[in-house]
Amino acid sequence: MMRFCTGELSPDLLASLQAQALDPLLDSAPCLAPPKSAHTKGFNDRLFYIYTSGTTGLPKAAIVVHSRYFRIAAFGYYAFRMRHDDIIYNCLPLYHSAGNIMGVGQCLIFGLTVVVKKKFSASRFWDDCVKHNCTVVQYIGEICRYLLSQPVRAAETGHRVRLAVGNGLRPSVWEAFTERFRVAQVGEFYGATECNCSIANMDGKVGACGFNSRILPNVYPIRLVRVEEETMELVRDGAGLCVPCQPGEPGLLVGRINQQDPLRRFDGYANQDATSKKIAHDVFRKGDSAYLSGDVLVMDEFGYMYFRDRSGDTFRWRGRMSPPQRWKGP
Repeated sequence: MMRFCTGELSPDLLASLQAQALDPLLDSAPCLAPPKSAHTKGFNDRLFYIYTSGTTGLPKAAIVVHSRYFRIAAFGYYAFRMRHDDIIYNCLPLYHSAGNIMGVGQCLIFGLTVVVKKKFSASRFWDDCVKHNCTVVQYIGEICRYLLSQPVRAAETGHRVRLAVGNGLRPSVWEAFTERFRVAQVGEFYGATECNCSIANMDGKVGACGFNSRILPNVYPIRLVRVEEETMELVRDGAGLCVPCQPGEPGLLVGRINQQDPLRRFDGYANQDATSKKIAHDVFRKGDSAYLSGDVLVMDEFGYMYFRDRSGDTFRWRGRMSPPQRWKGP
């Protein structure tokens, strides 16, 4: 049975949901897929739009196709070894892909239980996790800092949470968070709704937002390339190609585009001009195209990547929490 729980329901709505339990509906549902027709949507048809947070300019309507929704949800499920019996605590806004796809997508695609809170509350966070037997929590970096500023309470170590999934967790907060709240694993990742170069930190390397093999870099065709520090213009070599960064050298993260590959495609935005501005040509080799993330990262000698800055606007640790009036701090 798939369950989709909400943290704050009115008594009338709760009674209505109980009266319309999902199990009888699922039992009576057809077991076979409906026949295809001219109007049947395909894997690469548009599902919906998600507006970007605007940290690299004005918000843009990013196109989310069916395959992208599946890929983002599967990315989180498999990268961080979630389980079918996990219960996820989700207090992120559902108009962004972290709460909507990475969170709720686990219910829709993999059958996990997702507890959706109307808004984040630092004082009730761990009490909610205990109440709903949550095993996974979602975060953005500021949430963890807010929780650390709270007074010590019994629920903060009396929970069953084993995994925290999110992004923007500062290295200075990372270890304090896991030690105080006894969370065994942090699943930090880097990604954007529209990007084709998501990365994940799957082994808990403190401070890293992801990893890419330096031994077999072409298996996952992403790269850090040199840019002019002031203008963020791509630096080109004598052949007109982008210049790869060396370990320890900050660079712009780019991902090679292949529209025939669901993992490599870039669907862009509803506005074609905005889409064009995020694509560069002759990046890895002549005639290719790549998505420009707008984010500056640095890779160490082992392949771990660390977030540095965001072009056009210094990365805002609270930037993923818009609009601010929907959030409650410490």
